[in-house]
Amino acid sequence: MKIYSKTIKSITVLLGFVALFASCTEDNSNPMEENIKDVNNYITAVDKEIASPGDEVTITGTNLDKVYKIMLNDNLTVIDFEATETSLTFTVPSSAPLGDVVIINIFFEGKGLARHPIEIISPPVISGFSPIAATGGEECHVYGAELYKAVKVYVGDTEVAFTLIDDKQFVIDQLPAIENGDKIKVVDATGAETISDWEFVRGTEILITDFDSESDYYTGLSSNGNLDGDTEEQGPLPYGTFYTFVFTDNGTSWGGNLDFYFEGVPSNYPDNSKVWLYIDIKMSDPLSGRIMVQDPANVYGDDRDFTTEWTTFKLRLDQLYTGYGNGDEVGACPTVDKLTAVKIQPPAQANNNNFGKTISVDNIRFIVEE
Repeated sequence: MKIYSKTIKSITVLLGFVALFASCTEDNSNPMEENIKDVNNYITAVDKEIASPGDEVTITGTNLDKVYKIMLNDNLTVIDFEATETSLTFTVPSSAPLGDVVIINIFFEGKGLARHPIEIISPPVISGFSPIAATGGEECHVYGAELYKAVKVYVGDTEVAFTLIDDKQFVIDQLPAIENGDKIKVVDATGAETISDWEFVRGTEILITDFDSESDYYTGLSSNGNLDGDTEEQGPLPYGTFYTFVFTDNGTSWGGNLDFYFEGVPSNYPDNSKVWLYIDIKMSDPLSGRIMVQDPANVYGDDRDFTTEWTTFKLRLDQLYTGYGNGDEVGACPTVDKLTAVKIQPPAQANNNNFGKTISVDNIRFIVEE
């Protein structure tokens, strides 16, 4: 049996059980005052030494149909279980203490107690990765939480080598050949799998700005009209640094725009049916607004519903027109190398009653599908 001396904390646990045994019962109602018997010999095996909340744990041994209570440490949470004479299963509760070794305490009729250590960990979480578009051979940054628990990493069905940065980030050293819809999967020490919500696109990513790294194309931002208070903020990756803007009554009757300027995108991408604008937006309140791109003469876009959660909006260039959802779609968007800015136009007029609300923006990029 593997012993975890640093966390069993035997003295503390033993003292806790002095009080605990006064309330434990053979029939779950009468006090067990003395003569607690060590029946660890009833336990042959526990199928997991490491588990996460929600995992099923199976204990094998003898006399397991005589078990009437299971506890983790001295936690009084009732743990449901099913048992036969030789097998018992229970599910690790959501209240189990994370990141520590705890004791499974198994109470038997006849004042018997068996104890076994188990480590409870929270599973890794994948919140995003970059780049989203790739063909293979590139490195890829993966963001989330508890990522230090990753034992294996897959892209699609291919296991990949990775370098851990910290608990919130690791780098896939080299992506395999990418197919549309591939996801990242992380396997932890319990064998549990975490799969990304985000999907890869086979193609090329043109990063305009994520406000965290250098860009070959980004030249700056402007908030105008009834949008004000440009504030640089920090959040968990993949958002990291982002900008928040306040709806402010500056007396502008037409509302306001947010403009993110860029230049110098290569002219290698003439097919607008394969080029998408990706942009992350969240609002302090659910509102509808416009997302647009502009060239030196016109704007082209569409209307979208913004929420209070970060959302990646995806707009294909060949579906953007000068009418952008509110009029005749009369002018098709030019190719990406002719564009000069990404624009957002939320409802910021006085009659919208939105002054004081905020909009946040991050991760502006064009994705070119193969």
